[in-house]
Amino acid sequence: MGAAKALILFRGRPLVLWSMSVLDQVAQELILSVSPDPSDELLGALGPSATVVKDERLGMGPIHGLLSSFRVANGEYVAVAPCDSPFIEAGLFELLFSRAEGRGGAVPLVNGYYEPLIAVYHRARFLEALERTIVGGMAKPVDAYPLVDLAFVDEQDFLDAGLSLDSFVNFNAIEDLLRYDVDTTVDG
Repeated sequence: MGAAKALILFRGRPLVLWSMSVLDQVAQELILSVSPDPSDELLGALGPSATVVKDERLGMGPIHGLLSSFRVANGEYVAVAPCDSPFIEAGLFELLFSRAEGRGGAVPLVNGYYEPLIAVYHRARFLEALERTIVGGMAKPVDAYPLVDLAFVDEQDFLDAGLSLDSFVNFNAIEDLLRYDVDTTVDG
């Protein structure tokens, strides 16, 4: 996108702050996974309320970000969200937490695809699965799924709970930003 995605402004706020504000509603602690060498601008935008954890290895994708974050997290269950999905709803995580209870986690399955970065995982169980996955030479969070008992929540479950599937919209190009940058909601 030509710049650090987390800092790109959407409706006047850096993208990362949209996810952080939702997670702040449903979690007792905020942990942000960043590259091994984050910019001062990014660190300044995150503010003091979040624990910043640097990925252990550069360029290894989200699996190492999850691994680094899960190692410092304190909760039994961990909600995860990417920095580029500004429409995530707190209710989505409430549903995922309820489905994850007693299991290794709950993961959305939308349009036939897993959403591993908008999910709730049992910290200890998924941490072990991530470590085993990496040692086994695999590099995607979904590669750890066979090692844990997960609940999969499909789009109908979200719709039945009154949630929008817009929670799964993520921005990967400037065109994505432009498509959603016009606020068409009506107050009241």
